[in-house]
Amino acid sequence: MNKKAAGLHAGFRKKQICGFTARANLPCEDGKLVLKVIRKELLLFQHFVQEHYKSGYATGVSFLDNLENNLKALEGREEKDPAQLVREQQQKDAERAAEMERAPHVQALRTSAFTNELLTHCRVIGHGMRTLVQFDWVGEVLRLDAKQKRLELRPTKSGIDAVFLVDLQEQSREALDLTSSAEAFARRWLES
Repeated sequence: MNKKAAGLHAGFRKKQICGFTARANLPCEDGKLVLKVIRKELLLFQHFVQEHYKSGYATGVSFLDNLENNLKALEGREEKDPAQLVREQQQKDAERAAEMERAPHVQALRTSAFTNELLTHCRVIGHGMRTLVQFDWVGEVLRLDAKQKRLELRPTKSGIDAVFLVDLQEQSREALDLTSSAEAFARRWLES
């Protein structure tokens, strides 16, 4: 850094406040005050850089970019209540446990011969009825659509539920046996 640039920077007495550089005589008791301090410092430094960059004394662009990014990160981070963090962790643990309980049924649904036969028979029966049967995996759920009818095979901790819907309104629900006849199940769904 040349002498002129060093002289220009000497006017800024700096202190570290919550990971950011700010003037030493500004207090820092709560987060909002810190953000105000940082915003003021950012504006002062931007003005400083704009005035002196033209004359070649100081560039400071990387520092400015870094300060802006840190400011955005600080503003984006919410101060969370410790009790809320505990509740969120408990909720995540409960979801993970429920997922582990469903895992064997999800695997069985994805890999069973029943599923392949069901998809084949639905296409064949639907073709005979001049109805396109579309299927899609939505997470762990196998969804089959035929016009206004929908069949969802949902893994649960106790097995697999077959949910029958018409116009997105649930009509009935039953436990699905993967050892039963896929053709009879497809016919019952499509011809009902």
